[in-house]
Amino acid sequence: MTNASVRILGSCGAWPEPGRACAGLLLVLDGHRVVVDLGYGALSRLMTVLGGDAEKVDSVVVTHAHPDHLVDVHGLYRARRYAAPKHGTGHRLPLYAPPQVMQTLSGIDPEDPDGPSQVLDFVALPGEIVVGPWRLTAVTTPHHLPNVAVRFDAPAGSFVYTGDTAPCPQLEQLAGGCDLLLCEATDRTQQHPGSPEDPLLMTSIDAGRLARRADVGRLVLTHFWPGNDRKRSQQQARQEYDGPVVLADELSEADLAVRLR
Repeated sequence: MTNASVRILGSCGAWPEPGRACAGLLLVLDGHRVVVDLGYGALSRLMTVLGGDAEKVDSVVVTHAHPDHLVDVHGLYRARRYAAPKHGTGHRLPLYAPPQVMQTLSGIDPEDPDGPSQVLDFVALPGEIVVGPWRLTAVTTPHHLPNVAVRFDAPAGSFVYTGDTAPCPQLEQLAGGCDLLLCEATDRTQQHPGSPEDPLLMTSIDAGRLARRADVGRLVLTHFWPGNDRKRSQQQARQEYDGPVVLADELSEADLAVRLR
């Protein structure tokens, strides 16, 4: 069986802690490289993995238009735009995302509103689409901006990423039986006991509950609020889910390469 790998490029929500980055993933199977979200600081880590060559990215998936998930996609666009003549390719890079993502990218640089559409080949989500060797299924979930949770299926395994979301039935259905669940565990009020949690974000307890109800193979927690005690989040998730619970960590040399099977 062919191995698929997931590399964590960033694990923070909102803004990056020192030495870390915001949301970002690199999913690799059969030589096809899918980038999923690129928030603050994630592009630098991606370029390190790719040896500085932005042309090695085959497709991009973005869950929603918040900058801690999106802003470095604009950096990737610029790298593709200005590096393409050197490589002699210049082919457009598929971008799968809610429509607001493309609108936001076009507004980042007021002098270059049309540039992203010339480099990125936009395909709107939600929906079910073939992306390289994967079948991508994206469903809309509740958040402050339109968010899609995504599932990647291939003979090598199945991987689900929540993006930012409230707990909801469609998320449990999407994650059902997957090999690996990468789930938001924002725990925004961990440092302020007694404060109400944001109802449109997941906690580590929510993540553990989702993993248990969806009967997933493994759970990786991510999107930690800066300054949170990650070990505490891991312990709380284990109160709900008795399978393996891993903390996303972009500081490890291997970028937390996780084998789906």
